[in-house]
Amino acid sequence: MEKKEVKKEAVIALWNRTCREEQDKSNFQIAGSDDSPFYILSIEEGIAATVSATPESKGKETHVYNMSVIFGEFVEYARFNLDKSEFDSLADMFVKSQNDSINREVNQIVEDKENRFFEIVESCEV
Repeated sequence: MEKKEVKKEAVIALWNRTCREEQDKSNFQIAGSDDSPFYILSIEEGIAATVSATPESKGKETHVYNMSVIFGEFVEYARFNLDKSEFDSLADMFVKSQNDSINREVNQIVEDKENRFFEIVESCEV
């Protein structure tokens, strides 16, 4: 089977669209370290996009920025170089979307449990 050509702009657009949609917190994973972050965005089961910053060499402050498309757990289907501004923009959108997802979950938990909690408290009042 011949591999189809995928364009960096299309993967960036998919990343942006996926981040803008309401996602479950499990769609967002961060690996690596502060010096070498690795953001994993699950598009759907078995398809993910990653954005990473890797130091060019140990001890240096310059980084290589990449975006990849991953199939399954480990098959890198495509890889693209990013400049720092592209990386920063994609990473910022990821973190904002991840935080929004967590906040939605927290709000839902409070909404689901608050009334029941007060019922229990009121039943204990003398």
